[in-house]
Amino acid sequence: MQSYIIIYLVLLLLQLLLVLLLLLLLLLYYYYYYYYYYYYYYYYYYYYYYYYYYYYYYYYYYYYYYHYYYYFYFYYFYNYNYYYYYYYYYYHYYNYYYYYYYYYCYNYYYFY
Repeated sequence: MQSYIIIYLVLLLLQLLLVLLLLLLLLLYYYYYYYYYYYYYYYYYYYYYYYYYYYYYYYYYYYYYYHYYYYFYFYYFYNYNYYYYYYYYYYHYYNYYYYYYYYYCYNYYYFY
């Protein structure tokens, strides 16, 4: 009778150890899964941040390029207008001078 009790207690202890081992494996599995999920989430967040930073950098570069192009175009347009007005002024000045010379010659011939 005593031997049966010892065998029963040994089997109960083995069963308890098995349950503890299963719980430990389950805990390790969940811990590993959580760690993997956290690592994946961190990697995804890092990737998203990198992508966002790259996109922002690209947008900033595009904006800078557009601004530079606009500035260059404006500068070219301004120079063109300045040249045009200068030419126009010079042309009028030349016409005025020619007209004045013609008037002077006309008066000279008239008085002569």
